[in-house]
Amino acid sequence: MPIPLVVWAAAGVGAAGLKLYLNLNSPEAVVKGATDRYNEERFKYYKRMQKLLSLVEELGRAKLTTWMGYERAFNVLDKVENLPGHFTYKSHKNLHMLPQDLRKLRKVVEVVKRIYSEHLDQEGTGLLTILALQGGAASDYSQTAMEEGESRLIMEQIMEQPLFTTEVGPIDEEQVLTAVMNFPEVLPEGYFKGKHGKKISRSAAARYKQKTDRQSLLLADAEGRAERLQNVVSHVLGYLKPLRAQQLEQIEFLEKLLETKQDYETFTLEEKDRLNCMVAIGFVLRELTRRDIVIKNGSMAVINTAGLREVYAKAQDLMPQEALPFQG
Repeated sequence: MPIPLVVWAAAGVGAAGLKLYLNLNSPEAVVKGATDRYNEERFKYYKRMQKLLSLVEELGRAKLTTWMGYERAFNVLDKVENLPGHFTYKSHKNLHMLPQDLRKLRKVVEVVKRIYSEHLDQEGTGLLTILALQGGAASDYSQTAMEEGESRLIMEQIMEQPLFTTEVGPIDEEQVLTAVMNFPEVLPEGYFKGKHGKKISRSAAARYKQKTDRQSLLLADAEGRAERLQNVVSHVLGYLKPLRAQQLEQIEFLEKLLETKQDYETFTLEEKDRLNCMVAIGFVLRELTRRDIVIKNGSMAVINTAGLREVYAKAQDLMPQEALPFQG
């Protein structure tokens, strides 16, 4: 098996190593070896992207479902008489349901309803990838938005794009993911075919090898970053799903309770505790669904590890121990 250029470089052989490598192999073998390595990296990258895209789409849909869940939570709160001014549950102290926050969350619910009605939650719109990786899509943090005080959601702005038109056509989720993560362009199958005949000079073979090996290294790096992102997305889902299940359990309990009792002051300690738990989970879910997984800094795409860990820490006492994802 031909030795990759990167191995020679790591050994400090550099150009001398490449020259020796070319001398030991025919130009045709050099071209074939470089092409085979590229095709191998391309195959691994495609397989990784297949797994990653599936998880990203699942997270995008899970966020939409979570936002829709606020409607039932608000219906519960609307029916409770003499609600306290703040809520406390375990380590979650003095949680205030401010009018502006309620207004924004209700607006998110309305936008999600429109997304469902227009079938924009389906694969191919690009919306799922954006919502999954850039949680801040639920709010507009631009300077204009801050100055205006009340602005349109970024989700609304996304929905205004011509996602399904004869001129544009459906956007591929993979294209959006590639753009977000700054993954390299994958050279199509047969791209190099016919570029070099049987009679090729050693210098041409060397140039071909260097160019192709660079592309192979770019794909190998992208595959590694995609694997890291896959692990992070899986971890976020590991928190989102049990938190959502716990929230639904509390909502269903309270809905049944409110059929016979509406005054908070007549609630038992357990009933008050469960209401406080529902509210605390709502606060954490809001942070988790809005927190960006990927932060863009020019051409750099950085995973927001510190920001996510901050939210994970807040979720610790809201989930059963057996449901907590492994902290690696």
